[in-house]
Amino acid sequence: MLKKECRDILIQSLFFAIAMVALPAVIFLARLIPHQPYAAIFIPSFQSGMLFWALFMGVSLFSSERGQKGMEYLLSLPYSRLQLLGIKVLPRFLSILFFYLVFLVIYYQGGRDFVALALFSFTFLYFVLFFISLCLSPLSDNFLVLSLVSLFALVIFNEVFFLIAWLLMRMAGITYFSWSEISSTFLSLQWEAESELSFPVLILAALFLLFPLGLAMLFSFKRFDARPSRIYGRRYFKFLAPSLALGILCAALTIWIGIDRGPKEYYLTEDQKLIESTYVYTKIYDHDSVSKLLPCFYPYPDWDTPPYLYLFNWGEGLVKLDTATSTMEMIYRDPKFKRRTYWEFWSRFKYEKTIALFEPGRARGEIQLVLIDTDTKNVTRIPFKHDFFEDEGAPEILDCAIQKGKRFWLVSFRWSVKHPLRLWQDGHVENVEYRDKILDKTFAHYMNGTLFLSNSEGLTVLKEQDNSFVTVKKFLKEDKPSIWMWNRLPGNLENARIKEFYGRRKDRLVRLDLETLDIEDLGEWKKMEDGYWVAVRFIPPSEFYYTEGNEREQTIKIFKLQGNQKTLLKTFENIDLEQRKNRFEIFKGGIVIQRGKRVQVYSLPDFQEIKFKKLG
Repeated sequence: MLKKECRDILIQSLFFAIAMVALPAVIFLARLIPHQPYAAIFIPSFQSGMLFWALFMGVSLFSSERGQKGMEYLLSLPYSRLQLLGIKVLPRFLSILFFYLVFLVIYYQGGRDFVALALFSFTFLYFVLFFISLCLSPLSDNFLVLSLVSLFALVIFNEVFFLIAWLLMRMAGITYFSWSEISSTFLSLQWEAESELSFPVLILAALFLLFPLGLAMLFSFKRFDARPSRIYGRRYFKFLAPSLALGILCAALTIWIGIDRGPKEYYLTEDQKLIESTYVYTKIYDHDSVSKLLPCFYPYPDWDTPPYLYLFNWGEGLVKLDTATSTMEMIYRDPKFKRRTYWEFWSRFKYEKTIALFEPGRARGEIQLVLIDTDTKNVTRIPFKHDFFEDEGAPEILDCAIQKGKRFWLVSFRWSVKHPLRLWQDGHVENVEYRDKILDKTFAHYMNGTLFLSNSEGLTVLKEQDNSFVTVKKFLKEDKPSIWMWNRLPGNLENARIKEFYGRRKDRLVRLDLETLDIEDLGEWKKMEDGYWVAVRFIPPSEFYYTEGNEREQTIKIFKLQGNQKTLLKTFENIDLEQRKNRFEIFKGGIVIQRGKRVQVYSLPDFQEIKFKKLG
């Protein structure tokens, strides 16, 4: 009996394998999909075929016996009902497993770039579809009906599964996912191993939700006979109903326990109050007290002007947080958040008591500059129209000033060859041309009235003259200093009138004088491949720190950078930065060190430990 089943499944598997190779080959040779490599056609076709194969292997459990009127003969064999079930299921499972292992080999040999479904999502659907169709196969004699019912059951399973996950995440305080977003993210290529629900939690919860189907099949199959399927169906659903309630309860409990409420992240304000943030809540620690706020906020504010912090809350808008009273108010609600692009969200700038940002315009090639008064919460919108906005989207605000009684905002486009624009408060757009043509896409920084354009060819330094930017110096690719900074807050760098800048050039730490544009060498820039973690930290308005972490010795050295001097201030020990929960952050108010659950805070520049009685 087992040999016959194995032979039949082997023949069917061979035909399936031939079809999976031949069909994409025909499409490829016929050029029905032009300009695509064979792998781009074969791998998605193979995934689709495997899902069909999983469905077929499940619903065809008794199809040959029913087709040949051999069900009575099958049941008369000297095997128990569960032995018969094992004989029928084992070859099918081995076939399913074999093709999955073939897919894994293809996937890890370069096929991951061509998949239609992410590995985990596909694995989940593949085995769940096989299991569901297998459990439902005795319920009907009609192959087509069984196939449609199994596919419908898979859809219901997915929707119930993700509805439970969504409801429990909302109960846990994680409100930035919708039900459809969880499902679509899972089925797309975007589900990550470190998401709020990890892969093991999802698998275990799915097993609990599938458990009632398998349990009902096992109990009801003990009395399986050749009578009409509807009699078996009544017995099946009799066992399914109570076990389904238990399965949903166990799946819900698994998800609830497994929800990652997020790591604790910290921000130290300028007046030395500690902000603790997770996915669920935000806490404000004063020296002797603590306040808890809902909802949560990303802990790094856009602007820190004691006692106020200004934060953008995803999906909401701009929040003004008063750390003195632990209260918050929404001073700007984003009306079109779902339509925003990445640069529209990050293009914001603060001057005096005004925050400027962009919203999408009402017409093609139009954007709106939004001006928010942080005191009165009044919002003013100024529309601007230009061809650049149609191609590049929202620009970045570099600076603003008043000229002849009118305010303007100087903006540029990151990773673009487009020249900057000057946006006037009356809605007029003025071109600010590059005197020398820029050929490669650039990444722009603006400091002290000087524009720095970094691209693959090097670093170009420009100054504004007669309504155009003139090149004053060029650093070739091999000699250019990097001008990226950690902890760069939007608006702060542009507002700060700094005289110097520190960065990396090749394997050296260098100082760039922003007036003379001369470069001074300050020493070695330790390499990450040698076990070092290094960074330049800019603390507005004009302080620079250089941190050097040694992964082998588990130490971090912090240096003060001033002029052409690099002065060692302190060495911190026993900090393993390879551990996910360990952090070392420098803020204007001081330093925050996380060693697992232990958090220590030190003031700058005297490194006195700041105690928070209710911390931890």
